[in-house]
Amino acid sequence: MEKTNVRRTGRKPKSDPADYRYSFRLNAGENSRFEQMLAESGAKDRTLFIKKAIFGGTLKVVKTDKATMDYYIRLTEFYRQFRAVGNNYNQVVRTLKNNFGEKRAMALLYKLEKSSVELMLLCKKNRSVDPGIRKEMVAKISHGTSLYGALAYNYGKVAAGTAEILSGNRMISDRLGLPGTDMRLALLSFENYLLANRNTEKPVLHIALSPAPEDRLTDVQLEELAARYMEKMGYGDQPYIVYRHSDTHNTHIHIVSVCVDGEGRKISDAYEHRRSMAACRELETDFGLRNGADTEKRDLKAEPGKVDVSGG
Repeated sequence: MEKTNVRRTGRKPKSDPADYRYSFRLNAGENSRFEQMLAESGAKDRTLFIKKAIFGGTLKVVKTDKATMDYYIRLTEFYRQFRAVGNNYNQVVRTLKNNFGEKRAMALLYKLEKSSVELMLLCKKNRSVDPGIRKEMVAKISHGTSLYGALAYNYGKVAAGTAEILSGNRMISDRLGLPGTDMRLALLSFENYLLANRNTEKPVLHIALSPAPEDRLTDVQLEELAARYMEKMGYGDQPYIVYRHSDTHNTHIHIVSVCVDGEGRKISDAYEHRRSMAACRELETDFGLRNGADTEKRDLKAEPGKVDVSGG
């Protein structure tokens, strides 16, 4: 009797099925901690979350900075009001032209222009005393893949005359005490570090460190500021180059480095934002710079007013 081939239906068998199952129990405190970690990771699948935690996979942790969120909300609201003022201004001008004669419209436009100038002067005056304006040092940290792009950006600024090479650490140079002006030497300075670890997705580090606009630091102070910041962030022994930028209203520095050490190990960036903020606050104290926390605590109404010495 001939055998007939029976066509099987249903789901295709997996090549590597997960047949092994484990179970465990947690007390109330452990379960609360587990739920918190799961929420912070943003994972939707508990099984995958547990597997990554056991086998050393990368867990995504999402933390919300309330102060940053409040600032973002206020900035968005301010931008909305700013646009509303512009829209209303255009509507007023259009209404004047459409509903009044030329002489009457010109007279009213003159008054509108005069009021606009007064508003602009008032805004400038408020901006000079507004405690909401940035009065603290800010560090912006970027991780990338292109070392050439980070260096080319800064060397382009140097060529344009809006930046200057300030200092460096462990850099190959053709100048005594300063990194070379040849970008090829800078690329060579980082080459061995990048070759030692090809698995790190974003090994290039680009930091913009900007003191408060009112703080004026010398080149020597900026060099020391960069060196101490890199030391506090764990990059003190890394090769890096520091540029002073003067293309904005306040002078700031850019630092280019790599986050892989000489032995190919990835330098930890855990809690990087939190550690960076702490480092900035410490450096503000050490260098006698403006501190945003102190400004927020200050009550401008409680401060003594300007003393009039004209009367003797």
